[in-house]
This record gives sequence, structure tokens and C-alpha cells, in this order.
Amino acid sequence: MNLHMARIAVLLFFITSGYVIGLTNRQPFSWRLAHEYIRRRSLRIVPIYLLAIFAGWAAYTKVTGWNLICNVLFLQNPAWHI
Repeated sequence: MNLHMARIAVLLFFITSGYVIGLTNRQPFSWRLAHEYIRRRSLRIVPIYLLAIFAGWAAYTKVTGWNLICNVLFLQNPAWHI
């Protein structure tokens, strides 16, 4: 029997993530709170993201400058930007 546990695991991850995000945001929606949430998430994610990008670039020297710029700007597939 072939079970596709990866799909179930991804679904469970998204359900759990949504539940946890709901627990951390108990107040009614407002644009001010939405901006504050995005700011906090960016401060947690972007520095680690940039560190990973530059560490990967340093480890794999065949990456072009164009690819590096596209990855820094969250454009992981630069082929359609040219």
C-alpha cells in the first residue's frame, strides 16, 4: 500500500501554523496591528534569510550576481525576469 504521507504532513503543518498564528493574534483585525505583525515577522525572518542566501552564495561560487540579486529580492526564479 502506497501512502502519500508527505501531502498529509504538509497539510498538517499548514493547519497547525494557522492555529498557532490565531493563538498569537487575539485582537480584532486592524491595519495598525497587521502592519505591526508584518514588521515583527520580517525582523525575525529576513535576517536569517539573507544570511542563508549569502552563505549559499559563498559556498557555491557558480551563482551569478543576477541570481543573487533576484534571491535577495525574493525572486527565486530569475529566468522570467530577463
